[in-house]
Formats: sequence, C-alpha cells, structure tokens
Amino acid sequence: MAKNYYSTLGITREATDEEISQAYRQLALRWHPSKKPDDPHTATHMFNELAEAYEVLSNDIFKSCYDMYGEYGLKEGVIDGKGGYTGGYRYRGNAEEIFEKFFGSPNPFYGGSDEATIAGSLFGAATRGMKQVKADPPQDLIVEVPCTLAELYLGCQKRVTYEKIELNNDRITTSKVLNTKNLEIRRGYSNQTIISFPGDGNESPHYPNSQLIFKIVELPHEAFQRKGNDLIYTAKIQLVDALMSDPIQITALDGRVLTLSFDEVVSLSTRKMIENEGMPVFKDNEYANDLKKFGLDKRSIEKGNLIVRFDIEFPQYIPEEKKRQLKLLLS
Repeated sequence: MAKNYYSTLGITREATDEEISQAYRQLALRWHPSKKPDDPHTATHMFNELAEAYEVLSNDIFKSCYDMYGEYGLKEGVIDGKGGYTGGYRYRGNAEEIFEKFFGSPNPFYGGSDEATIAGSLFGAATRGMKQVKADPPQDLIVEVPCTLAELYLGCQKRVTYEKIELNNDRITTSKVLNTKNLEIRRGYSNQTIISFPGDGNESPHYPNSQLIFKIVELPHEAFQRKGNDLIYTAKIQLVDALMSDPIQITALDGRVLTLSFDEVVSLSTRKMIENEGMPVFKDNEYANDLKKFGLDKRSIEKGNLIVRFDIEFPQYIPEEKKRQLKLLLS
C-alpha cells in the first residue's frame, strides 16, 4: 500500500511549513526509540516512518512531486513534460541523522527534560531544519520594443518575442522559455510609453508572478527629429534656392508631400512652422472610442507641429566673373 506521508504526521495536505515541522517535532520526540524501551521494534519503525515523511514534506521539490504523482512517482521518477526528469527519491534509513539536524542535537533528552520543554527550547533550532530557503520574489520582466518613427506616427501591430522565467511542472524549479505576445502600437507612443501586463511576467515559487512590461524604444529617423509631440525637419537647400526663395517639398511620415513656400530670402536662422503636422498626441482608449463614435478619421486626431529649419549648402568655388556679377546684383 502506498504511503500517506500526511497521515503519518497527522496533518492535512494544506498544512503549512510550520505545521509540518511542529507535527514532526512532537511525534519524533514521542516515538524516539530511547523513549520506548519496552517496545523498541515498534518505536524504531515509527521513528523511521516519521523521518521519511518529514524528509519528503519539508523539501519543496520532493513534496511537489509527491503531491502530483504519489509515492510511486516520487521514488521511481517521472518525465515532467518539458524534457526533464523529476523524482527518484530514496529514503536512506537515516532517521537519527534527520532527527539530529532538526533538533540540532543528537540527544535532546539529555538532562531528563520532558517533551514540552524540549519542544519549546529547541523551537529555534528546529526551524533551521531541512527546509530549503525560499527563492526571491520574481523581478518585473522588462522587454524593449524598438519602433520606427513612422510606426509611432501611423500606429501598427507588433509580434514581440521575449524570454521569461517560468515554473516547471513541479512548481518549484524554473526554466527560461521563449514567449510571444501581439502588441498594439498606438499612434503617438513615445520613449516614455510602457505597456504593462500584471501577472504575466517572471514566475517564482511561493510568490505571485511579476509584471510584464514592454518599453517603447524610438529608433532615430534620417530626416525627422522628435521633440515631444513636435517634429523637426532640416531642409538641405542650395544657396541659390535660398536666395530665390524657391518652395520646398517635404515627404511626411505617412507619405503625403507637403509644399512649403516663402516670401523672403531663406537664411540659416529661418524657421517655419506647419501647424498640426507633427506627431499624433496619444490619447487613452476612451478618447479613441469617442473618435470612432463621431466618425472622425485619422487626420482629425490632434497633432503637434512640424518645425522646419534649414541647412544651406554654399558653393565651394565661384569664378571671378560670377563674383563681380553677384556683387553688383546683391549690392
């Protein structure tokens, strides 16, 4: 018949670590062979049964395997479903060793103390018994999500793959596994944006799961710089174009071509602003739902401004004749 370690210690499967230790402490003192000189055979048998039960239930890995697979799975071992192998426990008949480690003394009865006194005086030593130190709480899992400026301007869907720590089937040991999650990158997200999923992060025995946090990382753009909700565009033009105040064209992040005209000569200090052509201003879901209710399109969403500055390329060489002409023209 399979052994029931909980019944041996007189506890339920819901017993806490302290209750497991307390049950072993009381019963081991009662059934120690030195306390039963009139029936040493029964005492030795019970003393070993108690030691084996405590050795299993005070060890997180053994206890988890026993709870899931019973005595057979614990002692014969089972495949854990992740390519690993758990179990293979064997009781070595070392009841006295377990007793000594638990109480911190090979003979707690020395001096004639009764069981209640021994249990009280050795409480601190007993709590240092065979119980494993619990793992640390799991740290939040932070995953960086690189996004181009165009993706943050238009919004997109991203499938993100990341590595997290998960509990194995024994619910004690852990492994690193790859997970994926589909993310909605909404218009106007920035480097300050985080997307959190409470309880979807790393796992650790005895603690709630941590948070899974996706952190947006904005990638640099070759033409635009972002300042808050504004976009800065540097237009590279020739000196002649600056003097002639020729219109320039700017390709926006959504592919539209914007034409900017001037009524004055363009200099390095010239700045132009096009209202409502910057980055979309991110709003929460309630705001987005309101837009849909009123049938507003993408261009109706509030945006920052587009600020245009200029990088004027001067010619490396001007012939003398042209210089005289320029001097007459500009004087």
